[in-house]
Amino acid sequence: MKTITLLIILLIPLALVFAENSPEYTEAKLEWSKFNYGLINGTGTAKIVLTDFDAPNIPNYIDTVTVFVYSDSFPEGINLTLYETEKNSGIFERTFSLSDTRSAPGVLYVREGDTAIVTYADDTLPFDHVFSEIYLMETTLIGTTGPPLERVPTSNARIIGLDGDSVTHPVVGEQILLMSDIASQQDTPQEFIWIAQTIDSQNKVQFLSWINGTINPRSSFSPSTSWIPQATGEYRTVFFVWESIDNPTALSPPVEIEYTVESVSYTLTEIQCLEGQLLHDNECIFVIGLGGELPAWATNYFLIESGMITQYCKIETSSGGASGVTMESCNDVLTYSIIDNEIEFVLESDAYE
Repeated sequence: MKTITLLIILLIPLALVFAENSPEYTEAKLEWSKFNYGLINGTGTAKIVLTDFDAPNIPNYIDTVTVFVYSDSFPEGINLTLYETEKNSGIFERTFSLSDTRSAPGVLYVREGDTAIVTYADDTLPFDHVFSEIYLMETTLIGTTGPPLERVPTSNARIIGLDGDSVTHPVVGEQILLMSDIASQQDTPQEFIWIAQTIDSQNKVQFLSWINGTINPRSSFSPSTSWIPQATGEYRTVFFVWESIDNPTALSPPVEIEYTVESVSYTLTEIQCLEGQLLHDNECIFVIGLGGELPAWATNYFLIESGMITQYCKIETSSGGASGVTMESCNDVLTYSIIDNEIEFVLESDAYE
């Protein structure tokens, strides 16, 4: 017993010297052995592989490291010990159990369609690394529905005008709809978040919007979001489908569309207003009575009472996310004149002269 104790005391300092004398640290690599794991009768197994040549170790011993594993259905998770494949290999593995009824040491509670996540803290990084410690994270799908990127694929990225027609070259100041199709390839409902990100030629994000919800099994629809370009130039809009903002597991490869935003000058003779609209400052403005309905994209209108225009109203929608708050502000019209369907008017607030 004394001899064994003495050997242990001597080996621990040797391990410390070994770690301190390794100037060329590398970043660890964390991975699942497969992109998805099926359950049979509510149980299954999964395998995690970690490569970390700089993990603290005792030479000539099989060492261990600890990772944290959790799932959508069990965010509390479990700590899992990985074992070195052989002495001084720096490669650690562990095959553990999955169950849809319980969680226990070495057993992770999951349900069909869950995403399982493993994390690991690497604090032995290269000397020129920007951080002193990083947290690695890898995900896998629980179920037999196929790779995660095939669960809710998105396609057919396009731009639509407010009239429903396809738009090739958007115009500064004109509202457009950024749209793609998504389709569920699963037999169970799937929560998702659809993201539209518009980037300019300098790779700066000019617009970001998202829609989250649940898509029914084997169904499809075409989410869209509106955007008003503010400057000419080259742009591209990229569409993503993830599980959620907190869990950015991709349900589809991203798709994108590239286009040029142009500036178009109109003369009064080139603008043709619809029936029920009046022209003012190169803009067609709806005229409605009390209780009248407007298109969802209208941003202003005139109110007419007893055959007289009495108010001018603006409609504003706060931006951010997939929806916003709509607010209206109206001003009394003091005087106005209409010539050839073009209106000039003066507001009580003197906003127009």
